[in-house]
Amino acid sequence: MAKNKIVKRPRGRPKLRHGGYSFMRSGKIPADKPEIERYLTWLRLKYIDDLGPEEADLTAGQAVLLNKLITLEGLTRCIEVMASREEKVMLPQRYMSYVNTIVKICQVRVSPLSGQKTGSFKVHSVPALNDFIFSI
Repeated sequence: MAKNKIVKRPRGRPKLRHGGYSFMRSGKIPADKPEIERYLTWLRLKYIDDLGPEEADLTAGQAVLLNKLITLEGLTRCIEVMASREEKVMLPQRYMSYVNTIVKICQVRVSPLSGQKTGSFKVHSVPALNDFIFSI
């Protein structure tokens, strides 16, 4: 009679990590993904151009929304880069909720003078992430 083999589950951290949660906690992009940092810098400058000519012209509400938007965009980009590098990667369950939150933040724009909702951010043609890999 054959004995049943005991299958051991892998323990510890998974070998593949996207680094998005580290970015949310520390604000630092993983060293192996400098293209994401360039992309986020470009995106932040474009949003500041939309909301006011200078960052000092933003209201407190606009600054908070902008910071949250950049943080969530950085998290989702880290996840997307990991998924594009590997063939069989299961995206985290919360990924779509992060993307949905980004869409909601972009739909609300607070007017600097009246504090009223005035529409959405301008839509820019966003360059592909590959454009930031080779640009310096």
